[in-house]
Amino acid sequence: ASQDFHFFTDSPKPCISEHDYPSTCKTSDGKNASPTSLASARIRVIDPIVDEAAQYKIALSRPFFIIDGIHLSTDEARTLEQLEEETEAFGIPEILSSLGYTPILVQFAQTVRTSLEDNSKTFSALLKFLSDNALISFPNRQQDGFVILGISQGGIIGRYGAYLYDTSRRGADAPVRIYASLDSPHQG
Repeated sequence: ASQDFHFFTDSPKPCISEHDYPSTCKTSDGKNASPTSLASARIRVIDPIVDEAAQYKIALSRPFFIIDGIHLSTDEARTLEQLEEETEAFGIPEILSSLGYTPILVQFAQTVRTSLEDNSKTFSALLKFLSDNALISFPNRQQDGFVILGISQGGIIGRYGAYLYDTSRRGADAPVRIYASLDSPHQG
C-alpha cells in the first residue's frame, strides 16, 4: 500500500495535498492554505504504519527517501509509478520495509527548468514539513531521523537539501542520519 502527496511551497506556508490541483492544501499545523501554482514535488509513502490519530492516518518510521534524478524525455512526464516500478525491480521498497524503514519516493515537478538550488530548497522544506506536522505522525523523529538516497541529479538535490535542512533545524527536529548518492555527477 502507498499514499501519494503533492508538496506546495508557493503558499504563505508549505503545504501538502493528496490531489494534483487542489483549491486548498494542508499546512504543517493542519490549517488550510491555497496554493498559487503546481506542486513543487510529489512524494509516495510506501507501506507506512497505520496511525488512526494522524489526519492522513499514517506514521513514519525511519523514513528512507529515494530522490529521483533528471528526466529529459520530451514526449512524456516521468511518474511516481515509473520510479516505484524501477525500485521494485531491485526489491528496494520490500527490503526497506522489512528492515523497519518507511520508503518515500520523491520527484520534483521540474528537473530541467527549475534550478538545482530551488529543488534543493524544496527538498529542505519537505524535510522540515515532515519532521513536525499535524498530518502525518513521526513519533520517534529525534531517534529515527532521515535517511536520504539520491539518484543521479537527485543525489545533488538530496545532498544540498539535506545540508540546508540540517544547518537550520531546531533541536526537536529529525536529524539527517545518513546520506548517500547513486550515480551522481559529484561523485567523480
